[in-house]
Amino acid sequence: MMLLKFEVLLFLYLIPVVFAGEVRFPPRLVTRLIHFNSIQSPYYPKHINESVAEIDLHVLLSRVFHGTMSAPVSPMKTSGFLVHLKVGKERVDQYLFLDTGSTNLWIHCKPPEIHGMNPMYDSRKSSTYRAEHCLTSDFCHGFGYKCDRSLRCEYVLRYGNGFQSKGHLARETFVFQGTGGSLFGRDEVILDNILFGCSKETTLDSDGILGLGNSKYSLLAQTYSSRFSYCLGYLDLSYDHNRLIIGNPIKTGLIHEIPLIVDRHYYIDITAIEIGGAILDVDVNILKRNVEKSSSGMIIDTGSTISYFPRLVFTPFATALKDLIDRRSLRRYPDDRSRLCYERRFRKELAGFPLVRFWFGIFAYMEFGIGSLFSQLTDGHFCLAFQAIEEVDKYMDFGILGILLQQGYYISYNLQASAPTLSFEKMDCSALEYDIHDEL
Repeated sequence: MMLLKFEVLLFLYLIPVVFAGEVRFPPRLVTRLIHFNSIQSPYYPKHINESVAEIDLHVLLSRVFHGTMSAPVSPMKTSGFLVHLKVGKERVDQYLFLDTGSTNLWIHCKPPEIHGMNPMYDSRKSSTYRAEHCLTSDFCHGFGYKCDRSLRCEYVLRYGNGFQSKGHLARETFVFQGTGGSLFGRDEVILDNILFGCSKETTLDSDGILGLGNSKYSLLAQTYSSRFSYCLGYLDLSYDHNRLIIGNPIKTGLIHEIPLIVDRHYYIDITAIEIGGAILDVDVNILKRNVEKSSSGMIIDTGSTISYFPRLVFTPFATALKDLIDRRSLRRYPDDRSRLCYERRFRKELAGFPLVRFWFGIFAYMEFGIGSLFSQLTDGHFCLAFQAIEEVDKYMDFGILGILLQQGYYISYNLQASAPTLSFEKMDCSALEYDIHDEL
């Protein structure tokens, strides 16, 4: 099928940065994010009769760490947002899942032929491809994986639900498309010699993953970027204003700024949960990251649509919402996943429903309406867009802030300070277009 063309806006800092005798411009890349099931996605016809939320609820979460290479929290088989890139000498179009829950960039590589939705990248046809050599690569030793017979550095990512990616490390050229109006007149940004995983075995229903976690293997580290941000609009099949920014944020001085705990993943500490103006009676220490014990906390994850709490938080939270819904005399809808579900349409039946706030200290909070708290799974029923994390894995003890809760927010990560921060502000992502063009 014909791939959709979309615009990538590029900005470059005026002052170059020099590393090891090589001049590089740390780019600020501004690119559209495409939801896997939106009409802008090349995968759209595949699930045209299913709702975005129901598709994403089919994805089981899992967690794995192999050596020093961390896998995504959510393996995103048919969920999440896609980033468009061109790879290799032939500039093969690739659509990669954006994942804040992992640090690694990897794509499908021929052979073998794994899927036929998009053109597959074939390293044999690219003169800019170079396998990472076990005997000379510091990155290979850092991953902690064995060498194959050709002395290539092998990697393996395995997940609890059977999903995996297996291949070898290599380097290649990745191209972001620009516009004629960009600074310096550049129409594109070419990133040479980027370390990535060349996957030969995977069940992912896309071309690969673009991990934005914090490690020396990530694209952030390789482009010397310590900041990134994104704006996620409401999960509408036709919404076209979702944006990813790598480099300095488009928006500064955001209303809310909170500490960010970087511990393999990105964690934030919830200090209180407010429902309709009343503070929920719950032990919020469960939602604070304990770095020494590597336990608890709330992960920010772009790979999960719904959100998760440990059961000790989820049960009182769901009960409080159920009590409010019961006042409206709605009929429960039977659900084989033990979710809190009701008949009819939530936007009509829950009009005027109390707002929910997650507090992060005294002044900062995120506020959620019914569009973030509930998912309309069919025309006839809807469900609470939260689950207990133990339903996925009984050994998990953390929470996950999924993209339904992040929709309607511009979220900015600052990793360069001694104390990393997360800034956010509620906004319509279309407003970023004015800021982008103001800089041109």
